[in-house]
Amino acid sequence: MSEQIKNIRLTFSCPIDWDSMDALNDGRYCSHCHKKVYDFTTAKQQEFLKILAENNNNICGRFRLEQMAPAKHSFFPAWKKWVSAAMLFTGISVFINKVEAQSTKLKITNQNTRAKEADIFVGGIGSSMETDPEFPGGYEGFAYFLKKNLHYKKGMVDGKVIATFNVNKNGNLSDFRIARGVSTLNDNEVIRVLKLSPKWKPGTLNGKPAAIAYTIPVSFNKK
Repeated sequence: MSEQIKNIRLTFSCPIDWDSMDALNDGRYCSHCHKKVYDFTTAKQQEFLKILAENNNNICGRFRLEQMAPAKHSFFPAWKKWVSAAMLFTGISVFINKVEAQSTKLKITNQNTRAKEADIFVGGIGSSMETDPEFPGGYEGFAYFLKKNLHYKKGMVDGKVIATFNVNKNGNLSDFRIARGVSTLNDNEVIRVLKLSPKWKPGTLNGKPAAIAYTIPVSFNKK
């Protein structure tokens, strides 16, 4: 029987509030990093190691304080008293004739207080020298690409689809998955368009190109 996870060492702390993230079946979607954040607060060691291996030993997760490594050996950084307000992309809304990027302002949160009350932390495990994959033209270029190719078809319904894919070492996309779907038609349309994507600038781990998972939310609204 697998033991509880323990002696976690985080390479960075995350300023994004867990409750502000979009819920997925086994975690949340972070619109700041475009990544899936796993909930390991009740997970077993075997499950944790499996997910870690599937993601090149580089994941973001939510952990309890007692799962952290002893302070003298931990890489967990000191908490900053205040977290700066930030602008986050929360989704790409698909309309019949247009695509718009929505944004929301993150409230200032006292991390020290929240940590003491909940004893829960969100942070990253793995390389601290990671650069994210990038679509040609950046996020604005990606939004335009989706605007040009996504279509609201007959039979679709309103709602938010969250899709995950890998940006491989050569910049090609693969392993398309729906982390949270709306309907078969909506989900298939998102996957169809993602497969049309040109090559991305690959992300890196420790200075070398690496396959890195990327997650996007696409909101369908018929207007």
